[in-house]
Amino acid sequence: MAHLVGFDLPIVLDLEPILPGEGEITAAKRLVERLMERYARFFDVIQGDALYWQKPLFDFCSERGKYLLAVLKDNNPALLADARTVLDGEPALGEQLETARRIHAQQRHDKNKVYSVHEPLVECIAKGKAHKRYEFGVKV
Repeated sequence: MAHLVGFDLPIVLDLEPILPGEGEITAAKRLVERLMERYARFFDVIQGDALYWQKPLFDFCSERGKYLLAVLKDNNPALLADARTVLDGEPALGEQLETARRIHAQQRHDKNKVYSVHEPLVECIAKGKAHKRYEFGVKV
């Protein structure tokens, strides 16, 4: 199933059945092909279970200018290792994976937290004001 997120009620865009004798990746690829034809301007990211983090689907999305976001539901080192293998030779994506790993591992009282995926140098520069509790930025 493909749906738009960010709304109170998810908007379903399309459905694709898994036919007898085929895997989820094959059905997902068909669904993504149809989504590209009909709704390519409406999305940049495709999110799915970590099962979808396989090179053929990753390449398919990447070739069409879309990002594939795979969600690891449990701490599964084997799936993370597979993701790192897929990202070999993709330095920008490898950096994003490292940033995601840091975000996942950070604790409340850690120093040098990651506050922004897009601007990794951003830090918390002011806390505790009544009208503005936190400010984020880079001290120069």
